[in-house]
Amino acid sequence: MDRNELELWVPAGGVTRDRRGHDSLEGSVRWNHPTRGLLKPEEFIPIAYATGVIEQIDEWVLTTAATDMSSWRKDHPDLVAWITSRPDC
Repeated sequence: MDRNELELWVPAGGVTRDRRGHDSLEGSVRWNHPTRGLLKPEEFIPIAYATGVIEQIDEWVLTTAATDMSSWRKDHPDLVAWITSRPDC
């Protein structure tokens, strides 16, 4: 967490129109591991649970998504973001 290795990953062209007419997007957290490269959530989230850092990751994702929303809304003023957290919340 202290080495700024997490990324909020949104695929190219990730903004779509939902059934209510709002722009929406879906993204996920990735870990840019120093030796293994970009890891998908299923590759590191179980370890985050086991080591007790999952709450720090959750906080980072929520803070980053909220910050990024302000810049994303410049191009998509009706943008709606859904943030799915871990199942035990």
